[in-house]
Amino acid sequence: MKGKLLICLLAVTLIAGLGWGCAGEPKEQTYKVGTITCVTGAIPQMGEYCLRGWELAKEDIDKSGMVAPSNIELCVEDGQNVPKLALASLTRLIDVEKVPYIETVGSSVVLACAPICEESQVVLMNTAAKSPLITDAGDYIFSITVNAVAEGNAGVDFIKNTLNVDKCSVLYVNNEYGLTVGEYFIDLYQKEGGTILDSIVYELGATDYRTHITKLKAKNPPVIYLVGHQNEAGYIAKQTVELGLDTQWVAPCGVITPEMFAIGEETCEGWMALEPPFSATAGTPKMLDFAKRYNENWGVDPTMYSANSYMAFMLYAMAVQSGATTAPEIKDFLYTVKDLDCVIGKLSIDAKGMATFDMKPWVVKGGALVAYK
Repeated sequence: MKGKLLICLLAVTLIAGLGWGCAGEPKEQTYKVGTITCVTGAIPQMGEYCLRGWELAKEDIDKSGMVAPSNIELCVEDGQNVPKLALASLTRLIDVEKVPYIETVGSSVVLACAPICEESQVVLMNTAAKSPLITDAGDYIFSITVNAVAEGNAGVDFIKNTLNVDKCSVLYVNNEYGLTVGEYFIDLYQKEGGTILDSIVYELGATDYRTHITKLKAKNPPVIYLVGHQNEAGYIAKQTVELGLDTQWVAPCGVITPEMFAIGEETCEGWMALEPPFSATAGTPKMLDFAKRYNENWGVDPTMYSANSYMAFMLYAMAVQSGATTAPEIKDFLYTVKDLDCVIGKLSIDAKGMATFDMKPWVVKGGALVAYK
């Protein structure tokens, strides 16, 4: 599946709760939203998370009559987490599809698209990118995921103050996400009195980490902080055991997932991660219900990124339900979101369009990610 994909969902007769049109039956209207995701490329799982989140959101929007009477149409662009491709996708979504609201992932992609969305007055909703630069990217730029500062702060605090480790190594991916989160962690860890034994950058989508692991092993680190993606972590876990490196791996949120387990299998045991409130196994009733539905559809538990994508589309529907249909109106609605009890926790959007969450430690036990202590 390459290039532009378009999901056009058929009209569903819904409760006409918003009273559009004149006397008689309300006039049906089509609403378009967009996503620039990763259907192919180095991290196709992100596209899978997004589209599955959309499917469950669409189901709930239809059942509730939030957007009625209407078609909801999702315009899908395969940006592959490559800024050049993402910008071409953005142009199509804005100029051809005329969408007022776009969901996307990837720090380099969000930062590349942000100026154009800001100038064009199109809402850009980030569901996975970590760069702290997104915070000041513009009034039309929103995030419902934690950023590098929150992840770095949580990682340093956990390793130094909970694990009581003052020496560690760092392995991080060579893209905007990896460099931002990895370098922030290194800088903060050292400022807090910790020693970085080694720091190694690897290429996006790599599958052979033996050279890196051998180099890390030579310094005998008690902890290694990994900033990477799910598939990469699976190979790293397997090759760590293969090469006899005895260490504690700690990762930021969203790394330890079914995709990691599928590759690393039992070698993932003992890995730790710092995660926001969403949990498919130990979360709130809303989280558990979302996880149950997700598992019934696809046979695996959802990650936080599927929940984020689901919530991104639900926020759009909530905006429309409130009467906001243009991008400026949707933008204004999003800034009113406070203490919303939803599948990703208590969601509030601050004056810069950012959501913040507390981070908690988790550990892999018996092939599942469970709360640490």
